[in-house]
Amino acid sequence: MNIFTVISTVFGLVMTAFGIWRTIRANHIAKSAHFDEGQAALRMELRARLNSQFRLVRAVDNVNRGLLPGSPVEADLDELRTYLNAKKHRFMMPTRQQIEVVIKSIGGALAALAVAHHPPRNDAAFIPHVDEIKCNVLRPWLEKARADINVVLDGLAAIERQPMSVRRQIKLFAALNLESQTPIKV
Repeated sequence: MNIFTVISTVFGLVMTAFGIWRTIRANHIAKSAHFDEGQAALRMELRARLNSQFRLVRAVDNVNRGLLPGSPVEADLDELRTYLNAKKHRFMMPTRQQIEVVIKSIGGALAALAVAHHPPRNDAAFIPHVDEIKCNVLRPWLEKARADINVVLDGLAAIERQPMSVRRQIKLFAALNLESQTPIKV
């Protein structure tokens, strides 16, 4: 046996192993293609719903300027919460628990909006800086809801740009895990 025979034999074995690996990988992709297509459609619908929350971004900007957001923000957030509650079990990524974190932050923002829009029962309406106080209370809740929605949007965009393993997808949405959530202090 000369050196050429040994090198060609090793090269042949490596190429055979590579071919087997590619065959197994292609078979796995073919088996899960219908599931991935269904998930892609769900992700596109979720992304469209989340992108339609432009009023939330404006509301956070208005709150930073000292203006209370209007009722369309409340209606949009309520509609998004209803949609997420109905569809949370269908998604592979983000997981149901991660979507529940988003629903919880949206619920907190809706509760804070309801308190801010509630008419006062005493003379507090005549205090000149009452809207500023309401904005300061409302700001962290709206920012949390916007941040959670942005985490989901960024993760969905990364998945659409480049197909990736489940582990990498889990890392994209790690900010939505219950362990990484910090309570809002007002």
